[in-house]
Amino acid sequence: MAHKVSRNLFIGLGGTGSSILIQVKRSIIEKYGEVPPSVEFLVMDTDSGVHNVMEKIDEKIVRFDNDEILDIPIKNPHKLKKFDHVKSWLSDKIEPLINPSDRGASQIRSLGRFAFFENYHSKGIMNLISNKIESINSNTLFNNSTFEPSGEDTMIHLVFSPCGGTGAGTFIDTVMSIKAKYEGLPVYAWMVMPDFYKDFPFTRSVTPNAYASFRAIDHMQGKDHTPEKKWSNYDVNEPFKVSYDGQNFIDIGEAEFFKYIYLFDKTMMNNSIIQNIDHVKDRIARTLFLHVTDAGDGLKSLYNNNNDFLEPSSEFAAFKRRNYSSMGLAEIILDRDYLKDVRRLKTVNFIIDNMNQSNSIHASSECETFIDVNNFREDRGQDDIIDTLYPMNTLHFSSESMLPGKFERLSYGIDR
Repeated sequence: MAHKVSRNLFIGLGGTGSSILIQVKRSIIEKYGEVPPSVEFLVMDTDSGVHNVMEKIDEKIVRFDNDEILDIPIKNPHKLKKFDHVKSWLSDKIEPLINPSDRGASQIRSLGRFAFFENYHSKGIMNLISNKIESINSNTLFNNSTFEPSGEDTMIHLVFSPCGGTGAGTFIDTVMSIKAKYEGLPVYAWMVMPDFYKDFPFTRSVTPNAYASFRAIDHMQGKDHTPEKKWSNYDVNEPFKVSYDGQNFIDIGEAEFFKYIYLFDKTMMNNSIIQNIDHVKDRIARTLFLHVTDAGDGLKSLYNNNNDFLEPSSEFAAFKRRNYSSMGLAEIILDRDYLKDVRRLKTVNFIIDNMNQSNSIHASSECETFIDVNNFREDRGQDDIIDTLYPMNTLHFSSESMLPGKFERLSYGIDR
């Protein structure tokens, strides 16, 4: 009897994506002895070390095949930097940092995006993705006696971290390229949240990168907004479009961006902590493997810790974007006014508490203790994305800056 398997294209972006998808490939081979023809892999990385990614089944080594690896190094950046279609988004601050490299994007999102632009035509990025999609949908699948494809649509899974350089810098262009040609195919995002990376050396950018990534996702997810339902700042009259050659532009129009977004972070509902990033990668890999076995999109009810995905962005859902599920307590709150009010309230409470003990507040050191730059929580301790609009540890407070000019402490101890 043929094994029933669903149609899946797994795309891993950066080191996080490749390290998770090699586990998925190992699990599939362990179960079926081979990768079914309705399943394809593609890992894209600015680091040539992706060729060394492997897993073991007993004594057998599992690697990605050559057609499953797409190197996107930066080789000759100096000419490309001068073109208008690149200068329009590449900041003057980042431009000097872009030099030939095949050792990753150094947590700089613009480096990851630049690598995508440089390799888009020379490496045939979209051609390779198209070939894999066409292979999954090929009629030859129906003549296979071992595997029977299930489901009408190919599910495309993007696996990456929004916290670094390659994954955070390439995911928008990857989705844009796919949707421009395959508007109806659903694209799912599987993302590892920044908490896992904060204890690693040289990772000060992980939280700001993640927040910037989610701001971009919020924008791209909001194409269906109306004046009554302001999902995002997306301008339907001037939609997001991109060009990789300066002449031809991609505009995905009314097509949805991500069908659904899965978030994975440290803190679970029972307050237990997943300490090791390899453990969460294993969880993601197991869940993706189950998609192949025909469990499909219905899986989200098995591991989602909240029902917020049932509600649109609203006060009820703390202004969190729609289409999110989380393994853990990660919630995305991107409403600027909401975050600003929470920050202001936290700050005022902090100052009042300190004034009960002292007439002056030396906030430079005290604020750093009170609000760590990588750990402040906006949503009652349940939000894993820091609001970088107001970096609290750089602010300085005094009683004079918060209270009226005339301030008097009366003899009987009442302030007014």
